[in-house]
Amino acid sequence: MHVKITGLPHHPTINGVDFSELSTKEHKRIIRELSPRNYHQVKDWMVVGKGKREGTLLLQRTLPDGMEEQKEVFDCHAMYSACNFGHGDIFSDILKHCGLENFWNHQVPALPKSIDHKFQAPALTALKHLTGLDMFLLKSTGAEAVETAINTSFKYVFIKRGRREVSKPIIIVPKNNFHGRTRLARSLSSSPLSREGFGPLLGGSVVRHTPYNCVSAIKELVRRHRKNIIAIVLEPVQGEGGVIVPSRDYLRQVAEICRENDMVFILDEVQTGYGRTGSNFAYEQCGFLPDLLCGGKAAGAGIIPVSFVAGRRDIMESIEEGTEGATWSATPIQCFALMSAIKALCDNNLSEESAQKGKYLHDLLKRLSEKYLDIITDVRGQGLFVVIETVFNGKAFSQALLDLPQGAIWAKETGEDGKAIRISPPLTLPKEEIPKIVSSFEKVLLQFRDRHI
Repeated sequence: MHVKITGLPHHPTINGVDFSELSTKEHKRIIRELSPRNYHQVKDWMVVGKGKREGTLLLQRTLPDGMEEQKEVFDCHAMYSACNFGHGDIFSDILKHCGLENFWNHQVPALPKSIDHKFQAPALTALKHLTGLDMFLLKSTGAEAVETAINTSFKYVFIKRGRREVSKPIIIVPKNNFHGRTRLARSLSSSPLSREGFGPLLGGSVVRHTPYNCVSAIKELVRRHRKNIIAIVLEPVQGEGGVIVPSRDYLRQVAEICRENDMVFILDEVQTGYGRTGSNFAYEQCGFLPDLLCGGKAAGAGIIPVSFVAGRRDIMESIEEGTEGATWSATPIQCFALMSAIKALCDNNLSEESAQKGKYLHDLLKRLSEKYLDIITDVRGQGLFVVIETVFNGKAFSQALLDLPQGAIWAKETGEDGKAIRISPPLTLPKEEIPKIVSSFEKVLLQFRDRHI
């Protein structure tokens, strides 16, 4: 069927219908009609642009009288940390000073990995300097990176130990993890929401769950099943699990267990990497290198999906021709975006900014919690990856934050019981805006407290 599209980008017109003329309410109706509801959707509001201030978005909704209302809101979501570099000056620099505006006119944007191109070597070299690891395989999404790392681990262990020596392969993962929504990622999950109703997954004989931050449980599994354990996969801070920060020596101890027993330690830093926790990657704060590192989200600079597996040479070289690949893998535009992200991260000292601003935010929220001990149950986090947990329903609380007439915040509930609100703004958020965010939280806390007295 023929489709006529005109008016891009500001007046997208499909077969004669100018969507820039439709109300927000009508936009949302069409989206609900044509797309399955796979996320808890923000009620009423739609993003129509970036705000005037760094770290803000411009939202719009249709009022009961049919008029349109707009307001700026603090973006404390940052696209699940894919937009670490914000929507303002630094992002504009990525587009302008890195030459992306001219990229399409002078470069080939997409090529298969079977032919090398001039952006590949510098991108891989930049990753080597950033991570400290040896070899890299680029993909598009975080879940792809995790799957690739696990597949590579199987290949490596089968080659090194011999396939017959591994009679019943085992992957160890902590409970309440999140590594994506592919079939393998769902198999790793302990969440019924991720597992139930999606057909046969890898069984409990392959995937073994341990409590997060519990080294003794891992040691017990290793004692009983050492010859069959392929890898341990974990997040340095559990994001969707509620921003759970482990004890300082947990990651290092798990790394040591893997080295001593010839197992692969896979660290999923798709969400925690690129400055989110106050360092380029969270493992840097623990004094070790993972065997395989999964990166993504902010790796593409908020421009295009890019993910990667970085790893030890001996493990990565187990990948043979024809055994691993993807259509979008190390394409020119992906390599260009990857370099742009690393340049923005390092040139602007965003990891240090995250550490300083995160401490400031954490301290202010701690003071707030001391005022409201009866309704704030915890404040925790690392860098600009922070949650405030209350006794109230998280979905209702996050909607109330968004509905504030002044100082509104877009944030997301998280954690096993959904009562924690995650604050993960772009790392570019000005420090002077942080007290305003905390003030908005206090306003909603008082609303909910008064409502529930």
